Amino acid sequence: MKNKKISVLGICRSGVYAAILLKNKGNEIYLSDISTKESEEFIKLLNAHKINYEYGCHNYEKLLESEIIVTSPGIPESSDILKFLRKHNKYVISEIEAAYRFIDKPIIAITGSNGKTTVTTLIGKILNDAGYIAPICGNIGFSLSRALLEIEKYDCIVLEVSSFQLDTIDKFRPNVSVLTNITPNHLDRYANFDEYKLSKKRIFKNQTAADFAVINAADDNSMSICKYIKPQKVYFNVCEGSGLFYKDKWICKRENNSIEKYIDVSRLKIFGEHNYENIMSAVLAVKSIFDIDDDSIISSVEKFEGVEHRIEFVAEINKVKYYNDSKATTVDALQKSLKAFDKPVILIAGGRDKNADFTVLRNLIKDKVKKLILTGEASEKMNQQINLEELTILEKDFDAAVKLSKNLANIGDIVLLSPACASYDKFNNFEERGRYFKKLVLEKL
Repeated sequence: MKNKKISVLGICRSGVYAAILLKNKGNEIYLSDISTKESEEFIKLLNAHKINYEYGCHNYEKLLESEIIVTSPGIPESSDILKFLRKHNKYVISEIEAAYRFIDKPIIAITGSNGKTTVTTLIGKILNDAGYIAPICGNIGFSLSRALLEIEKYDCIVLEVSSFQLDTIDKFRPNVSVLTNITPNHLDRYANFDEYKLSKKRIFKNQTAADFAVINAADDNSMSICKYIKPQKVYFNVCEGSGLFYKDKWICKRENNSIEKYIDVSRLKIFGEHNYENIMSAVLAVKSIFDIDDDSIISSVEKFEGVEHRIEFVAEINKVKYYNDSKATTVDALQKSLKAFDKPVILIAGGRDKNADFTVLRNLIKDKVKKLILTGEASEKMNQQINLEELTILEKDFDAAVKLSKNLANIGDIVLLSPACASYDKFNNFEERGRYFKKLVLEKL
């Protein structure tokens, strides 16, 4: 990855920093984005580093001059530009693949349908609390390329990886891979669920018997794709052998036939069995390659407050608690969130559909939800599939939906934004949606 002609597709957080990193390594860089919406922030960066770029189209002839194409995760394999480049036998890789070529320290990579941001953040906290320098980057919003540009010395890279990023890896090899779970997701981009599962499996592609894979033993989809992978398998939710599992308000260690209480979940700041799974996977990932004593690990876990937009407590107003779960962009994530509460829930859901099946939500919503407010593009489909007319109110306008939730809530209720959908019908991303929700909650009626 030196002295090459390289084109980067996508003037975005990953693309711009990949371009800067690759130019700093002696490559000739060209950056291209089909969007006409220019970013002042990115343009300043590109001009400062004297990187050529274009907005509004892809110059196919110019791109063909490049030896390597680095693609944004937002560009699907079905796009015209990638089809064209592959037809001309161009070497197409992701930003994490490009940046990986310049790493000489251990990598812990985390993927999965749900929980990966929480796990990534917690792993970083455990390592940093123990005195290691461990940048947290990747799909979490701070690109791997940017981390390598801004952090000169580090002991380990903690990397959240999406299926979109894994689709275009080649040699990328984490020392520890974590697969939190696999549930139907992104079926608007993949042909079917099997194709999506195979995308997740690519995290193990280049691992060897010297590496480790942390796997959810209770998740059949994860277990089914991990049968013949090469790395050493480390399990959580174990039924036998060694690993971690949750029982009777304790995260426990199992070493063959011996069981030991490990973490008292009543002392944690995050709650819900899905979060206990996140903790178990993070602990096992760290212990796979670092010798950190249990007291330090437990202390970090007990102090961990979770991540923004994932069952994030916003405020208690008139004895009603408001939670921002904007990151719950899948049906499974919404299910996990609802199961975490034992009080009446006023649920705000909806957004842009990812070809999800909402029918599986019906019984849980009937059991847990006091009122269901459906908003956004997917509201009609969700209403038809969930089919709980007595509980459901359709309010396509997001502002009005939040205001309605405040009017409906009584003392002791929970108001929960947990969309089970993408945000792109109204917002640029789930972060923007979550922050806007928090703003509306805190505004006076």
